[in-house]
Amino acid sequence: HKTYLNLVKANVTFGYAFSTVKASFSPLYSRALTHMKKNGCIKRILCEPCVIDSLNEIIAQRVGWGKRVTRLSSLAVQVGTALGCGEEEMNEIRVLSRIVDLGLIGVDERLLKNRTQLSGRDKQEYLRHVEIGRSIITGIDALAFTEPMYMQVFKKFEGDAHAAIPGCVMAAVRAFDDIAFERGEMEGMRDWLHRQKSHFCPEVMNAMLSVTGAH
Repeated sequence: HKTYLNLVKANVTFGYAFSTVKASFSPLYSRALTHMKKNGCIKRILCEPCVIDSLNEIIAQRVGWGKRVTRLSSLAVQVGTALGCGEEEMNEIRVLSRIVDLGLIGVDERLLKNRTQLSGRDKQEYLRHVEIGRSIITGIDALAFTEPMYMQVFKKFEGDAHAAIPGCVMAAVRAFDDIAFERGEMEGMRDWLHRQKSHFCPEVMNAMLSVTGAH
């Protein structure tokens, strides 16, 4: 609600959930949020203090992580715009840019510094970040409804016509940032983007080519 002099303006958003078996509050609340999101009622999820505070507390635990979030968000929004994404998809992209790396808090710093060149046991240890992130997200009531879109980022793209665009965008942007930031320059990134079309959504990679000016 907002107040002005003696007037009070209130906005109310309704969500619903039901269960045919005994269920605790948390999963029911998560379902209600999912219903609200599907109906386009949650427009500013990142503006909620409970979400902002939870994310910032986690992000602050890694030096320089805030810069990574800013880079991911900036590029992902540009790619989404180039793809002609609607308001709902753009909102999902903004949310994903904040939560996609949460699981890295549980990964050893040594692995993070070499994450594009890992193999064997080290790679398996690094990939644990996906489930760590999932656990963090589902443990925060205000974020629990984002779990399905979070997992879409790490789903292998196999030419699925029904693949969620926000997830495809964030998967590609995240991989791009890993490589570009490691190199410290954009040299050779155009070739890398072309080679990755078989691993990521081709439309997304073409959009990235157009907005990054990779050479």
